Amino acid sequence: MATETLQVEARETGSSGAARALRRNGFVPAVVYGGGKEVQTISIPQKYIDKQLAGGRMLLTIFDLRFGKQAEEKTGEQVLVRDLQFDPVRDVVTHIDFQRITAKSQLRIDVPVVFLHQDICVGLKRGGILNIVRHEITLLCKAQSIPDEIPIDLAKADIGDSIHASHATLPDGVALAIQDRDFTIATIVTPKVATVEEEEEEKAEAVEEEEKEEEKKEG
Repeated sequence: MATETLQVEARETGSSGAARALRRNGFVPAVVYGGGKEVQTISIPQKYIDKQLAGGRMLLTIFDLRFGKQAEEKTGEQVLVRDLQFDPVRDVVTHIDFQRITAKSQLRIDVPVVFLHQDICVGLKRGGILNIVRHEITLLCKAQSIPDEIPIDLAKADIGDSIHASHATLPDGVALAIQDRDFTIATIVTPKVATVEEEEEEKAEAVEEEEKEEEKKEG
């Protein structure tokens, strides 16, 4: 799990007009919550956020908060990104929610799946297609145990085979968030079947999003 220093500025809670002014000046408004403390409003340079997004690991990075211009002013607080809001037209981040974490925090986090040995996969060499049902798997773990990725070995997978959650090897202290079924992560299919399974994948993703929204409301 990567750790980065996050240089931020404290800001007063203000109107939407104040938030727009921040964005015009090259900053992204954000909030920090959790850890038994009050919600804190902060701002972050837009350039820094753009750089983090370009690296593709922002949602899997633990950030050490630093306030002001002095990097040595460590707050002792570590945070994870829990929500990113984007401008629908310009596709830039307009607001960020951070959650405070501690060594005891039990987190629910999405981690990308990586499919290994595709070059020697039996089914793919026979003309099959890798149909990915889940690009990410939701895990339950503490901050220090968050893996960068979940590797899946495809070497022996043949046409018609399904790769399920039980095929994923998880590090110690890490568990699947979905434990009531051995859900499908990917399948090796013929080109004709691929189209049908893509439609099923879209339906499954829609159901997953609905479940996450319900969990947010309940939380």
